[in-house]
Amino acid sequence: MIFVIFSITILVLYFIRIFSWKAHWERYGTYTPASPATDIGVSIVVPFRNEKDCIAGLCSSLEQQDYPLEKLEVILVNDHSDDGSDKIARNFCDKRPAFRLINNDSNHSGKKQALKAGIRQASNSLVIITDADCRLPLGWVSTFAGFHQNTKAEIILGLVDIDAGAGFMEQFQEMEFLSLIASGAAAAAAGMPIYGNGASFAFTKDAFNMLNDPLNEKITSGDDTFFIHQGKRAGKKILLLKSQKALVRVSTLKNWPSYLNQRIRWVSKSRHYSDKDTLLTALLVLAVNTIILASMVMMTFNLYPWLFPVLVVWKLIPDYSFMQGFMKFYGKRPTFICFLGYSLIYPAITVMFAFSGFFFRYSWKGRQFSK
Repeated sequence: MIFVIFSITILVLYFIRIFSWKAHWERYGTYTPASPATDIGVSIVVPFRNEKDCIAGLCSSLEQQDYPLEKLEVILVNDHSDDGSDKIARNFCDKRPAFRLINNDSNHSGKKQALKAGIRQASNSLVIITDADCRLPLGWVSTFAGFHQNTKAEIILGLVDIDAGAGFMEQFQEMEFLSLIASGAAAAAAGMPIYGNGASFAFTKDAFNMLNDPLNEKITSGDDTFFIHQGKRAGKKILLLKSQKALVRVSTLKNWPSYLNQRIRWVSKSRHYSDKDTLLTALLVLAVNTIILASMVMMTFNLYPWLFPVLVVWKLIPDYSFMQGFMKFYGKRPTFICFLGYSLIYPAITVMFAFSGFFFRYSWKGRQFSK
């Protein structure tokens, strides 16, 4: 009976949290600029390693932005690529004065060091970062610039979408990825940002320089999230940019090992969190998924067999309601059957990632990491 009471308590807390996020997301205003901002100097920093299939496309999309090139600088930071992507970037930059390529020096490696090197050389007050494998809308820069100009936000969290095919793996990745994006966006809309996505992220250079080790360089992953956490503690103005004109797109991963490796990398940084909003949210999500798994095992032994379906259904209600509204903003609509299947699989995936992130090594761009 103690387990039942605990489970219902956790479920009620989860129910309240998700519907609270839903309300904040729906009330948060969509930013639609009256006219594009074109008078703010903007520095874009793109760290990359071994992106020969993507780097030219990203550079082209940045060159085609509806923003004056004389107000724009793009700093590509090569993190010791060995696939020729640095040569592609060099050829592109040599012909365009708004673009330049720098290299992580021989004593430094990793995305955080590359970001730091690029930010250090940025000459404008507003810095926007993205990843080399992203696809950017034409109004991406102007929307960030206009939002910063209107709100004076010091840290801006952009939204990211994912392009998925019809296969099960891609559909699962889309739902899981967008649920993470939705949670981070809704938390920011509620005034308690917990994480962001480095594919679409902006800040003032002053805010970066005023913080002590804003990227938490001793930890391999989580540059954007640790930056947000430090910004919160320092009282920086952190806002969500809710705009379809700034919606960055990424692709699903090609196979399950790549997907699992990426999620382990993401979870591995969580042991270093100190932000209470993030920790409480992570514990609540882990707890509700753990009790669902436990209730399923108990059902096989005929212990409270009614508990598992009750927990699943009453978790599904807020989840589906929230994601249906969030994905509508993206022009997508989750089918209830697919969402139900996702909901049955997700508890096991969540618990597995939570423990794997603490105990397993992961790889990134050909490098092995233990944390």
